[in-house]
Amino acid sequence: MNVDHLSPQLATCGQVTTDDIALIHATGVKTLICNRPDGEDLAQPLFETVQTTAHLAGLHTIYFPISATGPSHGDFKKIADIVATCPKPILAYCDTGARSKALLSSVLEGNSNSKGS
Repeated sequence: MNVDHLSPQLATCGQVTTDDIALIHATGVKTLICNRPDGEDLAQPLFETVQTTAHLAGLHTIYFPISATGPSHGDFKKIADIVATCPKPILAYCDTGARSKALLSSVLEGNSNSKGS
C-alpha cells in the first residue's frame, strides 16, 4: 500500500483491503474515508467489509463515493465539512488514490469551491 501524505493530518492511497487495516491502525490513522463506489470493480472489497474490519480496529469510517469521472462541485464542500469534523489523521482511498487526492488537496488549499471534472 503506497500512501501519499498530503499533510501530517491528511493522506491518500489506492484501494484498501481488510489486510491493510492493522497497518493503517498502527500508523495512527483515526478516520478512513472510502471514495470508491461499491461495485466499481468486481474484484474490490465492498465498503461494508472494509468498514467492519476497520471498526474492530477502532477506526472511524466514512463512505463518500466519488464517480470515476471525478468529484463534482458539491463534493468539494462536503469533503471540507467531513474533514473538519472527523478524528485525525485521516486516510482517504479510492482505486488509485487520485480522486481522494483531488478532494483532500482542495481542503488543504482552503478551497471548498473547486470545480469537479
